[in-house]
This record gives sequence, C-alpha cells and structure tokens, in this order.
Amino acid sequence: MSKKKLASKLCISTKIKDEASKEVSKWSGKNPNLFWKTLDWNDDIFKNGRFIRLDITDGNSDLIDFKQYCETGRYYLVPPGSFYWKKIREFNPEEKPTASGSRFSNLLGLWERGTLKLMGGKTQYANHDNLVNSIKKLKGLNVEDTFTLQTRKWMEWGVNNEINALANVLDTFKDSTLLEVGFFKLEESKIPVSSEATELLSGNIPSIGATPDGILIDSEAKKWIVECKCPAPFFLSAKGGDGVYDYRSRIPHKEIPYYYIPQIQIQMLCTNIKSSLYVSYTPTKGTKIYEMKYNAKFCKTMIYLLSYIYKNCVKKDGEIKDDFYLNSKVSRLYLSFLNQLKDLQGSSNLLFYKERSYQSKKYTKIFY
Repeated sequence: MSKKKLASKLCISTKIKDEASKEVSKWSGKNPNLFWKTLDWNDDIFKNGRFIRLDITDGNSDLIDFKQYCETGRYYLVPPGSFYWKKIREFNPEEKPTASGSRFSNLLGLWERGTLKLMGGKTQYANHDNLVNSIKKLKGLNVEDTFTLQTRKWMEWGVNNEINALANVLDTFKDSTLLEVGFFKLEESKIPVSSEATELLSGNIPSIGATPDGILIDSEAKKWIVECKCPAPFFLSAKGGDGVYDYRSRIPHKEIPYYYIPQIQIQMLCTNIKSSLYVSYTPTKGTKIYEMKYNAKFCKTMIYLLSYIYKNCVKKDGEIKDDFYLNSKVSRLYLSFLNQLKDLQGSSNLLFYKERSYQSKKYTKIFY
C-alpha cells in the first residue's frame, strides 16, 4: 500500500474514532439531565379539560387551619407535594403515627435479604435499614437520609417524569378524565380484619393513608387509581471514574414489580376503588400500562403483619433483627403473604404497550 493511501486510511480511521468518542461523550457525563424529554403542564394533552388539577387557592381558604381541614375528611383535595399536603400527612387527630402507602414495602420487610432470595430478587439490593428507619419514623424519631447520590438522582428523575407517565395514560384512554388527588386517609371502620385478628389489631395499628398519582374515570364512570413509575436511564459508570454516569436504555417493566404491589393495594383500599393502573414509562422504549384488581385477603394479611410489627417494635422496643418476619412468630403467615404477592403479580394484566411514549419533542441533551 502506498504512503498516500495509508495516510488517507489512517485519516479516515482517526475521523471515525473522533466521531465515536463524541458519541460516547454524548451518552455519559457527570450531570444527567433529569428533565430529558420531560413535558410541562402547558402541553396540549393537558389543555383539553380531561386532566383536572387541584388548586390549593381555589376557594380553600380554610386550608390555613389544616387541623380543621383534616377533621372535615377532605384530605384528598390538597395538591400532592404541597406544604399543606405534607402537613396533612403529619397531622393526625388521634395522635397516631401514619404509615403511608409508599412505605409499605419497607415496613413489610421486602428489602430484607431472606425475602429477596425467596422472591427471586437481587440480594445486592438488600437493605435492613429500610425496615429499621421506617419503624423509627413511626416512633416519631428523626431519621437521617441514607440515600446515595445516584439513588437521589433516580428519585428526582421519577418525580420529574411522572407528568410524562400521566400524559401517556391520557393519550391511551382517549375518552377518560384524569383527576389529580391528594392524601386519602383510611377510616378505621374500613380496615379489613379477619375474626382471629381482631384482638391483635385493637389499638395496635398506626393511621394508614396513601396518595395515588391520579384517579382515572372513563366514559362509563369506571374508576382506576393510577400509580406511575419511571425507571431512570442512567447508572454510575463502571469505567468512567467517580461521579460519571452512563446512559442505559431502560425497557418498561415486564410485570408489576412485587415491591410496588403493597402500595397499590393500599391505595385501592384507602380510596375504595377496586381497580388500578400501573404505568411504567421510559423515554426510549415506550410505556406499558398494567391493570390490577383489589384483593381483600391480601390486604387483611398485610394489615395483620403491619399490626404485629407495630405492637412489638413501635409501641414496645422489640429488637428489629435481620429478616424480622421470617424469624418471628408470624413467619408462616409471612410466607403466605409472599406467595400472595406472587399470585397478584401473575394475575395482573398488560392492557397497553405504547412502543413510542408520549413525551416532549424539544431537543435536550441527556448529560450536561
């Protein structure tokens, strides 16, 4: 090969390599864009009157006295994430601690190593502190945030992109209305209790409440609570050094992850709505929407287990050992609970798979 041809080939090779390095830099960086492809409330899909947002200033002057507002039982009219919403979750006329739906997977020990093994989960995600800290919160103790920076970024991504998940619900259910809702408190008279559990539950249960991401109502007045999850498309790089993230294309969940099922079931219990939609949104691999029905037997078991740990570790100072439930007097019931989780997971139906998610069309970088 002549020197001229060799030089030309090397030049082309260098150019390709340079382009490849540019592509790599595009898909990695220290600052993931947590609003990549994220919509805003001015998008056309939210302007047709089918999405009803809560407005804390809309004739709700009595919200200033949030205790009075709580006592009226209209918790669900306070916008989620607002100052008053946080106050309502904290305030309890009976002066009981509140177990919110989002904490149920922790309170039920689903991140214990033994439970993860039984459920086929990855044991590297085992975290006994999830259970311990949840008990401390029920005791009213201050708990220091132990989330890693990566986990915080994932959580912020999930919050920011909930709007996209909701937009995909509206885009899928064309003749339906989606309501933004606040905190639903479970009335004690509606707590599902089996006859043999009455004595245990008496005075041994915290206040229970939940905030769905929305309530969908179709043209025939059928209702679903809506729960959205948005897997983040970036992970800490194994090669790029400390603090560098790589883009990783995420697919929607292949089924409802079992650790979200208690939260969804509690939302249905608190709202008295017997059907739910689980929405798994991704920016590049589409959105899946699953349906799951309310299961009274599962909720009875779940409430019983919550009452057991509340009685022994909140009202008393019982030791919270690793694999607490598996090594307790209720271990057989707990194994039944895990089997019920698997059954609910398997009985959920995939209603829709949108191969292209509804999302912002504005160009933005994945990393800054």
